[in-house]
Amino acid sequence: MNKKLLITGAVASIVLLAGCSNHDDMNESMSNLTNQVSELSAKVDMVADDQASMKADLATVAGEAERANSRIDNIATSYKK
Repeated sequence: MNKKLLITGAVASIVLLAGCSNHDDMNESMSNLTNQVSELSAKVDMVADDQASMKADLATVAGEAERANSRIDNIATSYKK
């Protein structure tokens, strides 16, 4: 009975250790995922920068539109029929 238990334990430990010994594929997969995450982070930073510059441009355009509208309002009120 002890021999069967000892042999079963040895076989089980060999199988478990053999499954854990191959880390090359896992390391390659992890490095690929890390590279993809880095690329996506860079793209997100670029989009955030573009959005910030668009927001500044939008504020400038809104100010110019307000100024043009006030000029048009002043022109319209200065004429009388």
